[in-house]
Amino acid sequence: MSLIWGVIPFYLNTYYHLDQAILETIKRLKDKELLSKGDCVVYVGSTPIELHGSTNMIKVSYVL
Repeated sequence: MSLIWGVIPFYLNTYYHLDQAILETIKRLKDKELLSKGDCVVYVGSTPIELHGSTNMIKVSYVL
């Protein structure tokens, strides 16, 4: 994804709940001033979240 202009990929440590991972991601990116209200965020990963190496989930959300 880093080959697409304007896309900044970030790696997250292992979390056991998808909602926890998403909230932590938004917090980190806001702290780095990389997110603002209304920005679109795309999450890519595996579900159940503890599975590694198998991407089968994509979620798009907007920052409130």
